[in-house]
Amino acid sequence: MNFKYSGVIHMQNPFIFGPVVRGDNFCGRQKEIGELRSTVNSGMHVVLYSRRRTGKTSLIKRFFEEMERDRNCVYLDLSRITTQQEFFTEYAEQVLKASRSPSSSIKKIMAKVGKILGSIEMQVSAGPDGTVSVGLNPASLTKERIPDILSLSEHLGGKFIIALDEYQNVVNLPGDYDMEPFMRSVIQNFEKTSVIFAGSYAHMMRDIFSNPERPHYRLARGMSLGPLDREEALSFMDRKFSASDHKTGTDILADIYSSVNGDPYYLQALCFHFWSLVTDKADADINRAVENMINTEAMYFEAIWRNLSPGQKKVLKVIARGRNPYREKDTAKSSTAQALKVLQEKDLVEIPQRGTYVLTDPFLGKWITSSIE
Repeated sequence: MNFKYSGVIHMQNPFIFGPVVRGDNFCGRQKEIGELRSTVNSGMHVVLYSRRRTGKTSLIKRFFEEMERDRNCVYLDLSRITTQQEFFTEYAEQVLKASRSPSSSIKKIMAKVGKILGSIEMQVSAGPDGTVSVGLNPASLTKERIPDILSLSEHLGGKFIIALDEYQNVVNLPGDYDMEPFMRSVIQNFEKTSVIFAGSYAHMMRDIFSNPERPHYRLARGMSLGPLDREEALSFMDRKFSASDHKTGTDILADIYSSVNGDPYYLQALCFHFWSLVTDKADADINRAVENMINTEAMYFEAIWRNLSPGQKKVLKVIARGRNPYREKDTAKSSTAQALKVLQEKDLVEIPQRGTYVLTDPFLGKWITSSIE
């Protein structure tokens, strides 16, 4: 897309990072989409593990684009939900919204829901675009009706896929229920509904679904989002650069992919900054683009840094420099262990194998070593 201003044509940067990406801006993940499709079509549930900003939400939305012809697709962002009642209300409203076909009348929906939920009060509202939706009156929710609310998708007709994003937030919501065993007791009986549990705190999500002592153990098939497929990423970058009249050599594209280790967020971000250098007829050097990218991310990194204790900051510095924090002579092992525990819970540090410590965000490490003394 071109923008004309004061007689000068300004071309829009073709690379997008930060918000959810859709359509032509979505890169790769064909293998993952195939795995999701196969799992859902088999009637199973899925748990998506990934750290923050690795494109899980974009993947879910892209998957829904492919499945919405045959399924009623429901997406809930649970990051801002603060109570169980709020969760149940939002859940029901989104399920009802997804179940409405163009031919289904409000009266039919209300009659069907009334048979399922009994005395729960319904409310009808009109959006700014004139669309009419059916919801529930939160004040009428009673504890004995909550299981029916979670099972709505089983009774409304058709098959559903329900994505619960940032699911780790649900388990500790205040309310009448012990959410983990309660959610399992309902979801394990679904026959027409597949649930995608997603979360950006991989450490917490793994514990919820992989710990034999917790109710969600083996409730869903695990999928971890790794790097983008190299060939898919190279093809995506080549298409984007070429479409914007900035054909770029394969060797440079390969260097971009390697510089970010196939990370979807940083691949788009680095391409964005490299494209800007090329467009400005500046020295289109990948190292310079990386430097610009890290400077852009500095506000995000600073926010993370401010919320860490001195001990946690010290451990991060050590790991960012490629060293083992337990081998630092001036630090007690107990304080190191405590700091590592919190850093893992924050998904800032991973321990892929015993004695190996890495930052989940490699560019956080580059920022620490270049900006923090």
